[in-house]
Amino acid sequence: MVLGNADNCFKCAEERPPAGIRRALRRDGRATALCLRASAAGLTVRNAPRIDRPTVAGWDMKSLLLVRHAKSSWDEQALSDKDRPLAQRGKRDAPRMGKRLRERGVQPQLIVSSPARRALATAQSLARQLGYAKERIEVDERLYPGDADRVLQVIRALQEHLTCVMLVGHNPGLSELAHRFSREITDLPTCAVAEFGFDTASWSDIGRRSLAAAVLDYPKKA
Repeated sequence: MVLGNADNCFKCAEERPPAGIRRALRRDGRATALCLRASAAGLTVRNAPRIDRPTVAGWDMKSLLLVRHAKSSWDEQALSDKDRPLAQRGKRDAPRMGKRLRERGVQPQLIVSSPARRALATAQSLARQLGYAKERIEVDERLYPGDADRVLQVIRALQEHLTCVMLVGHNPGLSELAHRFSREITDLPTCAVAEFGFDTASWSDIGRRSLAAAVLDYPKKA
C-alpha cells in the first residue's frame, strides 16, 4: 500500500506500521492517524504529513468530512427537489460507506446535514453505522442547495472544542469546496466522503491554513 504524495511517499505494512511511522503517529497525532487509517483501507492519501515534522508544542488539527448525499430517486415527479428520497442504490450505499468509516476509526463529534430528505436520510444511515445518535444530527439550512461559500460559512462557525465534524450536503457546492481544499479532488460522486485534516486549532482558519492530509472514498471505489 502506498501512502503519501510525490514529495513524501512511504509504504505501510499490512499488519503493523514500521517503527518510524509509529514514532510519527505519536508525534503528529491525528494527521498521521488519518493517513494510517486510510492506508489500511487501501485508500490514497493526498498531501500526507511529513514523518520528519518536528514536534510543535500545542500543535492541533481539525478533521472535516464532506459527504455528498447517497443516490436519490426521481420516481415521484410530483415531489419537490427537497423532498426527494433515496433510491434503492442510495439505501445500500450509505450504510456501506458508514461501515467503511467505522472500520477506519472515524468518529465525528458532530454531524450536520442539509434539510433535504435525501441528505438527512444519508446522514442518519451513516450515524447508525458510526454509533452516533440520530437525534444529535443538526440540520443547517445553509447546506441546501449547496453553495460552496455558504458551506464554508458553516464550517468556519463551528465550535472550537470540536475536532472532527461531518457535513452531509449536495453538489455542486461540496465538489467545488473539496477542490478548493485539494486540487486533486475534482468531483464527489453520490455518497462520496472527502476527509480533510487541517493543520490548525481553529475552524475559522479552514481554507486559509495548510492542508495536512486529504482522503477521498466513494461506493464504487475498489
